[in-house]
Amino acid sequence: MNRRIKAQIKELIKRGLVKFGYQIQRVPSAGSNHIYRANSIHLWNEHDQFNDLMRQISGFTLVDKVRCFMIYQYAQQVTNLPGDVAEVGVYKGGTARLLAKTFERTGKTVHLFDTFSGMPPSEGKDAGNVLKCLEKDYGVRYPIGIKEIDKGKIP
Repeated sequence: MNRRIKAQIKELIKRGLVKFGYQIQRVPSAGSNHIYRANSIHLWNEHDQFNDLMRQISGFTLVDKVRCFMIYQYAQQVTNLPGDVAEVGVYKGGTARLLAKTFERTGKTVHLFDTFSGMPPSEGKDAGNVLKCLEKDYGVRYPIGIKEIDKGKIP
């Protein structure tokens, strides 16, 4: 097939795809000098409510700001779903506070599960079902919006 026919076919395909909102773009090969840049849009820096929460949990979490923002966004997406909330593995409570503040006005109970004594040795079986634990009435009332804290293994 000659070059002119190939070019006409490519142009016809491109026009057809544009009608449906698509665009074809060549991706540089691995050996090219093209530099891929990381996403320069940092929504977590522009979100005042999230940044206030990050200041509150600073020093109480090992989770970085980007992942905390993801947790925050996911939590906001499910505020209208029925049921309570559980965090498994609490450490110092930073992300627990993040969840508690996010769900504060929903009436949901935030259940926290942790051994508070490190990770137990694996027994080679399933760690269990969190939902079974949520059916029971656990806990200690916590003043920062956390409703339930449970010590021990999850069955």
